[in-house]
Amino acid sequence: MPQSAKSIRDSQRNKVLAQSIKQLSELYKLSETIVRNTDLNKVYKVALSTIKKLLKVDKVSILLFDKDGVLKFKAWIGLSKNYRLAMKDHSHWGKDDKDLQPFLVPDVTQNSSLSYSKKILEDENIKSFAFFPLILKNSLIGKFVIYYKSPHIFSKAEVEFAQLVGRYINFVINRRKVSEDFLNGIADGVTMQDAS
Repeated sequence: MPQSAKSIRDSQRNKVLAQSIKQLSELYKLSETIVRNTDLNKVYKVALSTIKKLLKVDKVSILLFDKDGVLKFKAWIGLSKNYRLAMKDHSHWGKDDKDLQPFLVPDVTQNSSLSYSKKILEDENIKSFAFFPLILKNSLIGKFVIYYKSPHIFSKAEVEFAQLVGRYINFVINRRKVSEDFLNGIADGVTMQDAS
């Protein structure tokens, strides 16, 4: 007996609800990790796992500028050492750019601006990727990148979710920076005195 239109709608609604619950659950785990950990590497690992699981990406990475202004891989899943060395310090945006938007590449074979890195992407089996800026106090501090092994059209929901996770990562980095500044300020104000 064929399903009624109502039961098909109910089934679709239940699938959407189940997906939303899964996303909320993963974001809750990420929030819990942020609150309980001062170790950025642990937070990066959970954030990358969350992105990989919910966006069903094949590879993912976080890159941050070091004190010398070089963009370096800080955490990654699925990327080779050769790729990380070749793509170190590569960014779609300038460090002083404002109004940074995600940079989406649905199919690397169709993007002529990638001619310099086509061989590297091909060797790494990357057919699609997206850069998401990480921003602290209105300045670019790095990016996180999602990669697919086949061409991928990025939906609005995927981009919004990735940006949300980016805000979580920004929050953790900002919290860490504020804590370090506070502790450095305390250390500057501590002096040793003798009994007199």
